[in-house]
Amino acid sequence: MGALAMFGGTVHSFRQLPTVTQICATEHSNFFLLFIEKMASLSAEYIHLPWTPADLSQVMKRYEEVGLPGSVGLVDVVHVRWENSPAGDYNRSKDKESYPSLAFQCISDIDRKLLGVFGPQFGSQNDKHIVKLDPNVRKIADGWLSKVEWQYYDEDGNVCVETGAYLICDNGYLCWPTTICPYMRSESAGTRLEDLFSTNLESMRKDVECVHLEFSSCGGVVLIGALNIDR
Repeated sequence: MGALAMFGGTVHSFRQLPTVTQICATEHSNFFLLFIEKMASLSAEYIHLPWTPADLSQVMKRYEEVGLPGSVGLVDVVHVRWENSPAGDYNRSKDKESYPSLAFQCISDIDRKLLGVFGPQFGSQNDKHIVKLDPNVRKIADGWLSKVEWQYYDEDGNVCVETGAYLICDNGYLCWPTTICPYMRSESAGTRLEDLFSTNLESMRKDVECVHLEFSSCGGVVLIGALNIDR
């Protein structure tokens, strides 16, 4: 019960648990470490990129329906506040909001299912740096997903074939074939093809933003809680 309370963010310290459980804070912290270890050992069964062409087809079909063929997911970095960061890590973990945080890069599909989580990285690191280190992005760029073929219509209505799945991201990322972002200086109310494409791309990013809210309120509490134990 204590581990679930920490996981859900109901309490923020093990010292709050003895009054409602009659179990000392030390026992709660020891069990919480065990809980995190067991949960982490199961993560690969539920958080992973598509394993088979059939799995990939289901994901890509959903994006094809919304006019983004070839996409395998959305990627973005979420910063989770690190309340009890060690003094030695305080400065390098401060992000643009001027408080210490840890950064996790999350990949989700259009149905908000997590396909990959990489981290933690110190909050001072930007998206361009973190994406270079993420093994999930590397798998998409260099693995079997890079050989997947998909079709699209060009501006004249002709069917064209492209190779390699990609991730939808924002303009904070590097301009790689694996990470597709909106066009710079595009207008949301514009009528150019670049404007229409960018508007559609940005409308899809709300899914990964919703995943971030859930991750920071629940999953991030667990991961950072494990770092803060007995500090």
